[in-house]
Amino acid sequence: MRGGEPLLTRARDPRSLIAAVSVGNSIGVMPGSIAAFWVGGLMDSRGFSEVAAGAISTAEIVAVAITSVLVAPFMPRLPIRGVAIGGVLLASGAQFGSTLIESPWLLGAVRLLAGVGAGLALAAGNTSGAAAKDPDRLYGYAISILLVFVAVTSYGLAAVMAQAGVEGGFVMIGALYLLGLTFLRGLRPAPGATASAVGGALPRRELVLLIGTIVLVGFATGPTWSFMERVGVRMGLELERVGFFYLIATCVGILGPVLAGVLGGRFGRTRPIAIAQVGLGLSCVVIVHAQGEATYFAGMVGLLITYMFLYPFVLATIACFDPAGRVGPAAAGLFFFVLGLGPFLGGLLVTHGSYATPGWFGMGILGAAALLLTLCGGSLDRLAGAAAESKGGNP
Repeated sequence: MRGGEPLLTRARDPRSLIAAVSVGNSIGVMPGSIAAFWVGGLMDSRGFSEVAAGAISTAEIVAVAITSVLVAPFMPRLPIRGVAIGGVLLASGAQFGSTLIESPWLLGAVRLLAGVGAGLALAAGNTSGAAAKDPDRLYGYAISILLVFVAVTSYGLAAVMAQAGVEGGFVMIGALYLLGLTFLRGLRPAPGATASAVGGALPRRELVLLIGTIVLVGFATGPTWSFMERVGVRMGLELERVGFFYLIATCVGILGPVLAGVLGGRFGRTRPIAIAQVGLGLSCVVIVHAQGEATYFAGMVGLLITYMFLYPFVLATIACFDPAGRVGPAAAGLFFFVLGLGPFLGGLLVTHGSYATPGWFGMGILGAAALLLTLCGGSLDRLAGAAAESKGGNP
């Protein structure tokens, strides 16, 4: 426990809040989570090039990010449920509309609208995350539910696209978005919504470290994530087989957010983050150099565990200092902005290098980020401990 922070109280957050935060994040995460399927589907069904398919997928993910960042300062003053519902309806309509469009340019514009809608849902979900009595536990549960949803969706999406092409995939995702409306009634404003955004609770240096950490995770992982499906297909795997591997790996990946929720600040914040960053980078390298199903699957499992540990762990740390729920949506938005560059950046790396280049790119970025955090993040552990105690933790 040395160097850690006091444990947060175990007051339980309402299940409706956990479900709502999970759905908001699920809709926001979905464009990035299934980017590999969109890239492959647009190449196979529409005959688009790697760069064109990657750029269209990037447009949607970047729109999620920019929307979440831009609305973050205003979320405490907006009707949070109305924002989320409007966003879901826009995203769902854009999914259905995508089935009718053949032009790459027009399709890219419609995918931008889908991203705007998903970004509104993401911002609403993470604003409500600041209402948590125990952010580590809330995000741990919420992201675990998210992973199950993404796993089942990805497996079903691979099967649907194998039979009905990318058009069938658009319809499936649009319908799932509409089903998510049922759970958004659990959204609620953060308790500090009338207070100043962050105040002096979190010094600028630590805030930059936290946001920089989550940004670099998305930037480094995006290229490998986006072309993971192509790597499997080039190995000779059927698309449905890749989807099956992704389903199982995602189920195992639930260990990531569960560990984040259980671990909390017991061993500080910098060491768990740095270790997970190195593990994530190594997983990227394993995936792109896989020579068989076992290695490919192992890399996928490692990527999902570490990736899904880092996302809730960093957001929960931010939520400790964010009574108004403004910093969390902005951080998540920036994360998806750089993640959204993944398909396009991956297309460039593959075109000018090879399918192994994205993995080494990710390893280099994450290794440097882990070293920087280790050298500069000592004060973050001390301040995180103080913030946890102020939220009701026990020394």
